[in-house]
Amino acid sequence: AVALWQEISRLEDSEVRRVMMQRLAGRLAVMYSGKIQGRSMEEKMQSLSEVFAERRIPMDVHQADSLPVLTTSACPYPELAEQDRSICNMEQMLFSELLGAEVQLSSCRLDGADCCSFQ
Repeated sequence: AVALWQEISRLEDSEVRRVMMQRLAGRLAVMYSGKIQGRSMEEKMQSLSEVFAERRIPMDVHQADSLPVLTTSACPYPELAEQDRSICNMEQMLFSELLGAEVQLSSCRLDGADCCSFQ
């Protein structure tokens, strides 16, 4: 995974790099989509947190300003994130696709936050 990501990040054309990240997020979404259940956004986020718990990535879902927030205290890709924070963008794309709504990274461990949060 690290070698693959390094090659993607070395693509000089930013549009090609963005498309590759989008395709990778789409491929991962196909792998996980059958496991995401729920009608409300909060239910879907809870289901997503359960999927990641299977990978030993702890996630919590809570409300902030009447929006559900998905928070993770451990990075699914710690080695990659330390080298290239665009992995966070790919994760945001993945969550958006799995949840069926635009998700924003509202806090990031790479910026000194205690956890990464997606709204």
